[in-house]
Amino acid sequence: MRDDIKNKTSDELLKELDDLKKKTIDLNTSTTMLKKVEDALFLSEQKYKILVETALDAIFTLSIDGTFISVNNEACRALNRKAEEIIGKNMSELFPKDIAEIQMRNIRTVFETGEPIIAIERKTYTARGKRWYNTSLVPIKNKRGIVVFVFGIARDITDLKNIKAE
Repeated sequence: MRDDIKNKTSDELLKELDDLKKKTIDLNTSTTMLKKVEDALFLSEQKYKILVETALDAIFTLSIDGTFISVNNEACRALNRKAEEIIGKNMSELFPKDIAEIQMRNIRTVFETGEPIIAIERKTYTARGKRWYNTSLVPIKNKRGIVVFVFGIARDITDLKNIKAE
């Protein structure tokens, strides 16, 4: 028997046992709460993923240098490429130089100001040819308020522009 146990009274040992039982209950409660939070986070991520992947607008995230971090299915269709052919590529690799430069100016502005740019109408080149897009760029910030990437949503408004022109 250990000396520290031998030197304790039965009341002290019972108190320690009671404390250990309480700590075990607290640990089990914390584990249960953590599991509930994990489940809620998983469901939230699934809802977000479904929303993004079923959207009819191109949705993407970009780093400060214009590298694609993520793209949804519509962005892939617009560029006629698979996600793995876009993610990790810079805008300058996917768009003509003049278009990429304009897009990069807007992205840098969002990173520098921390403010969104909403509803920019621009013509761009896609797998379907020249198309008009209404694009919004929104900063995504970390806990310290630093912009870590830009979230973009681009809606093809070519048909609307053509109708207005008639």
